[in-house]
Amino acid sequence: MIYVIDDERNILVMLQDLLECAGYEVKAFSRGAEALASLATDLPELIISDIMMPDMSGFALKDAVSARYGHRLIPFVFLTALSAVDDIVRGLDMGVDDYLVKPFSPSLLEAKVRNILERRKRYSAALFRGDLSRFPFPKVLQFCDRHGLTGEVEFQAPSTAVSLEFKGGDVVLKKLANPTAQLAMLNDLHEGTFVIRSVTLDFGALEDVASGAAGGRAIRPEPRGAELFIAPGELSMSKATAAAAPEPHLEEREDVEPGAGAAVEETAPVAPAASPAAAEVAVAAVRPEPESALPASPPTAGPQPFGVLHPAFEKPMGKLSAVRLDHRVFQIQTEFASRPEVQIRTVVLLDGSVLMKKTTAPDNLDRYYLDALIDDQHAAVTDEVNEKVAILKSRHTQRDDTTRKEFFELFERGYDAYRAGDLGAARDIWQKAHSLNPDDKALNLQLKIVGYKLGA
Repeated sequence: MIYVIDDERNILVMLQDLLECAGYEVKAFSRGAEALASLATDLPELIISDIMMPDMSGFALKDAVSARYGHRLIPFVFLTALSAVDDIVRGLDMGVDDYLVKPFSPSLLEAKVRNILERRKRYSAALFRGDLSRFPFPKVLQFCDRHGLTGEVEFQAPSTAVSLEFKGGDVVLKKLANPTAQLAMLNDLHEGTFVIRSVTLDFGALEDVASGAAGGRAIRPEPRGAELFIAPGELSMSKATAAAAPEPHLEEREDVEPGAGAAVEETAPVAPAASPAAAEVAVAAVRPEPESALPASPPTAGPQPFGVLHPAFEKPMGKLSAVRLDHRVFQIQTEFASRPEVQIRTVVLLDGSVLMKKTTAPDNLDRYYLDALIDDQHAAVTDEVNEKVAILKSRHTQRDDTTRKEFFELFERGYDAYRAGDLGAARDIWQKAHSLNPDDKALNLQLKIVGYKLGA
């Protein structure tokens, strides 16, 4: 159902006819007070209202709807004259969703209504309501950031109603008429309410955030973990050797589930690599010649001498697995190689760099023997990686817990100084917090707000 409100009967009738012809249920009102009273029993999906009306203007109606039914998040569209720029700015500051400028075309009306209603349908029923006196604006920002909110938050306070759109935890600033001033105003609210409404997960929005297109910036964790893999013995490699070593073929694994501790997920045996870059390390077995070129009798089973591999020799399948530490994945690959010498080779990679390598020369080329050797070596290296990752996880947890606690203490102290009116102290404290976590979105917005207020 759509509400349309206008004191000019010809416009009201035209709006109702156009929308009903487009298939919508419509209720028409000539006065804002009548529409407000009807909201006690109706739940419209959209309100289209003129601004200049007797008794109750469109601005007054929007204020009243937000105050009484703000939790419903009913989309609101204003009708305005072409020259009323001040009306447009005022309406945007109040949180209206769109404008229709008189005179408007029927096709534009239908397109805007369709767009608003389709966007509204994406919203789920998941709601979080809160009191700004107990959960102030900076805390709301942190909450939305931590949960990667894609949706909107509507803030209600005396004579103030602002709706912020979020994508992947980022505030979409381009939707605000004066972003920094409006954020500063929200930061200063000591009373009022807010409603958080999420949408069905928008993978496109998260991709935008990852690439920085939505105002955020892609965060790539600093390389961690290599230090435990530089040790004496055949399992270690110097940085120079690792850099010069040809990179083995590794299939990208996106399905490794994170788990507590150093969980390992092992794949079924993988086929040998075929890319040129992998040829020096993951040497493919010599493909059999056409049947007519093969010897009359196949090679005998059992142990085979080395030398030149027979064309019919079937290269054993390799193994690939992964160990996850936070957002990092240690990739482990074991395979049979025939150059520069016959060997079973296992490599461990992190972010494309070889951290560790182990090679074993087989005693013979019996297929069952080679399969067992690959299994045993892969399991042994995986166990070693697990042990090292467990040590890393313990170290990082202790360090991260200390840093996180210090960061949040500084964030709180900065906000206390901000609310006390000491903006310079708030900025200094928040800059210290920024040195601990420069990617925190809520903190970066606070620094932007306090800089705006200080005139920086």
